[in-house]
Amino acid sequence: MIKKTYLLFVVLFFSLSNVFSQENIVYQKGIIFPVRVSIVDEEDRKITRNTEIEANGRYYSFPNVKGNFIIKVKVGDEIRVSHPDFETVYYTIKSSEDIKVVVKDYLDTRKSSSKLKTTSKRIQTDFYLVHLDSATFYKNKNIDKSLSFIEKALKNKESKKRNAATYKLLADIYLHWKQYDLAVYNYKLSYQIYKDVTTKNLLAEALFLLENYTESEQVYQELKDEKLSNYERIKVFEGLGDVFFATKKNDASVKNYQNALKIANKGLITSKITDLNSKIANVFASKGETNKAETLFKSSLNLAEKESTSRALEEEEKVADFYNSNRRFDDEIQLRKKSLIKAKEQQSNKKI
Repeated sequence: MIKKTYLLFVVLFFSLSNVFSQENIVYQKGIIFPVRVSIVDEEDRKITRNTEIEANGRYYSFPNVKGNFIIKVKVGDEIRVSHPDFETVYYTIKSSEDIKVVVKDYLDTRKSSSKLKTTSKRIQTDFYLVHLDSATFYKNKNIDKSLSFIEKALKNKESKKRNAATYKLLADIYLHWKQYDLAVYNYKLSYQIYKDVTTKNLLAEALFLLENYTESEQVYQELKDEKLSNYERIKVFEGLGDVFFATKKNDASVKNYQNALKIANKGLITSKITDLNSKIANVFASKGETNKAETLFKSSLNLAEKESTSRALEEEEKVADFYNSNRRFDDEIQLRKKSLIKAKEQQSNKKI
């Protein structure tokens, strides 16, 4: 039994031989383009179930019919490829190259099960990724169904990486349903099993939402010394800004938001530039520096309108509240009327 466990460990924890280019069109800085990513084993079989690719806060979990992931990126963007059965890999986009991640010594238990003796335990192990996939599918739809699949995924003895991934997903579920105490507990358990900076970042966020500002700040401060992607580093400084704003340390809050904004501007991460301008504006508004706040709110509003209607409506709500708090009721009414028209148009477009 010990020998089998050892062999399973060696098979699941691989070294990566990654990234080759088939096409090489170099785009200008800031131009968004699609890139095809495939994750395969050494026999060139696609690994798709429970694979997650993150690029600047956007998550891609579903491949196309050919088993490839189509992601939208810019030159200089960092992507993260993660899976319960192999180590996370980071890669910086250099051109429109197709990216192939080759996983060495990967054992796809579903495909290899015919070569092994079929036992009830082996069958349950084969279904681990299926259970995790189902839990993810129901995460935002039905908490009871999602938790039932998590329970199934935890029934058998799995590798450390798999167990950590399961507890992280469990924490993600609780975070979505605003059960922050349970989210914190399971993020801590996941991180204790397998050290992963993404999990630690989410732990700091959950602690903040739980209003445990002291521990949240501590975790964020520790993350500053970790090897992080640009987007992860933005999240750390932004998180610290949130903590300091909540604890009325306005100067420290602005400093950390500005640190995050520098990285976002350099990487042309528009969504975070919008968020951070808005958050800095909130700090200035709370300090009574209305001119600075209004300038930043206008900037964030312009950026939000370029992103999407939903993001623009969200930002318009913040600016309208700002006008209200400063007794600028005419401006508030005008903006809210504009938002109402925009919201109706958005609803009409959805029905078409």
